Amino acid sequence: MLDNGKAAEVFARMVAAQNGPTDFVENYNKYLPTAVLSKPVFAEKAGFVTEMDTRALGMSVCDFRRWSP
Repeated sequence: MLDNGKAAEVFARMVAAQNGPTDFVENYNKYLPTAVLSKPVFAEKAGFVTEMDTRALGMSVCDFRRWSP
């Protein structure tokens, strides 16, 4: 699904349906600022992500915004 571009096409439609830029997938760098600080994180062992608490992840982003100047 990822190799044939179908997922990107569906995501682009979702962004557009929420009044986002129609060229977001092709030009995401234009809309998403580059972080001043980044740190690579390496896996301790090989494997796959099988689940993720996306709500907690999203809320952590909200916390970042509270602490930014």
